Parts: sequence; C-alpha cells; structure tokens
Amino acid sequence: MKQILLIALLACVASCADTVVPIPYYDFADFGAVFGAQQDLTCSMDGSTAKLKCGDAPFPSPCPALVGKAIGVHNAVMGGLELTTTIVSCSSSTVAVLAAASTHATGSNVSAIWGTDNSTALQRALKVLKAAGGGTLRIPSGVKFLVRLTQSTSFTVPSNTSIVGDLSHCIYVIGVPGSSNDWGYRLFDLDDPTTNVSITGLHIIGNNNPF
Repeated sequence: MKQILLIALLACVASCADTVVPIPYYDFADFGAVFGAQQDLTCSMDGSTAKLKCGDAPFPSPCPALVGKAIGVHNAVMGGLELTTTIVSCSSSTVAVLAAASTHATGSNVSAIWGTDNSTALQRALKVLKAAGGGTLRIPSGVKFLVRLTQSTSFTVPSNTSIVGDLSHCIYVIGVPGSSNDWGYRLFDLDDPTTNVSITGLHIIGNNNPF
C-alpha cells in the first residue's frame, strides 16, 4: 500500500511540474528601444531663441543622426519649466538649433537631455506584459535611453510584473510637467487593482524631477 501511494505521489509531482507555466522574460531591446541618449550639464539658452549652447561641445557638425531627436532643456520656459522639443540641426559642436524657441533665459550650466524617444517602445513592452499576465522586463546593462512624459500619460505597470535593471544604465526622462519643485508626477503608474509588482535597479534622471 505504501509503495502504491509513493508511486501515485511521484506521478502527481511529475504531472504538476509539467503544468507549471514559466514566467515570461523580455529584454527591452526586443521592443524596438534605441539607446544612446545623452545629457549635458553645461548648456544655456537665451530668451526667445531656438539655439541651445553647450560648453562641452557635445554635437557633431553637421549632425544628421541627431535631427528629429527629442530634447528637453531645463528652465527654458517661463516659470522654471522645461522646454521639450526636437533637434533641427547643429551649427557647430557647441550649438544645436531646436524646433521650438525658449521663452525664458536659462542662465548657464543647465541640463539638456536628448535622444530617441523610447516612450512607444516602453508602452509596447508593458502592453505585452499585461497580455501575458505579467513577466519580467529587463533593462540592458550599461545603456542610456530617453522616454517622454506628458501631463496625461505615464507608464502603467500591470500585475505580476518585474522591471529589473542593475543601476549601470540611465533612463532619461523629459517632458515632466511642472516646475523644479513639482514632485507630483510619476514615471510609472499601476493598474487598479495591481498586485505583485517589483521595480528595482533603475537609475532615472529627469530635468525637473530626480524621481
């Protein structure tokens, strides 16, 4: 009798093991993410100009690879707000021409962040995770990439989801509404209700909010 029970137990364990569903594992690069975002802390804009000047000479001239890239310039909008626009051209290694003009003189040594806008890639990844019932989204080691927020959008993390980094990368965030004293906006939001969510090892930098 004991032998029969043992055989039945082993059969049950084997059957249960066969029905375990693995947790989906995704790499952010698989969703079309483009890396290589940059930040320069030596920048400035005069009032009512579309020219961004950066003392570290970060721009190739000409700069076809940067044309159309998203950019955020701290304190370039009246009230201490961020100017969020795109790059049109580079007139020298220290000057980029933007698609929109500043409405406020920034002063010297302000932050400018630019690169490919990966907001769509991040939204796509989170939608796939939600459809799968959760999973793990890995941020590749050592990369730098940009996402853009608006007043009405953030990135909603579904239940049973882990977003994992190792702090060797940078997520640059532009478009954060509000002044440098506004802490009311979040990069990540949660479904309601949401359970079993883990976000670890992310190194996030924003012009207006350090997150």
